[in-house]
Amino acid sequence: MSSMHDILTPQSIAAYTSWQAKAEPDSYEFVAAGPRTNSFLIQSIHENNSVIDSIVLNTTIDADQWLNDYVTLINSEETDDKESDLMSSAASLA
Repeated sequence: MSSMHDILTPQSIAAYTSWQAKAEPDSYEFVAAGPRTNSFLIQSIHENNSVIDSIVLNTTIDADQWLNDYVTLINSEETDDKESDLMSSAASLA
């Protein structure tokens, strides 16, 4: 699967790099589908849950579909990890 940077337009990569350089400590990024089909909305959120800043980045593909596919991938990896842990636990009991 393509990384987020792989699907950003060149202008958005430059804008995102500049935007990230101003990131505040004790904050994290929240990524969601943007206002247009081919865009992300990224918010910088402080640990107290207040939005510090946000940016809209243009993508070369449907951003919402990419996010859905990415979540599916993460969920399948977590399921694989849980199944592996269960198998290891069962093997140690035998």
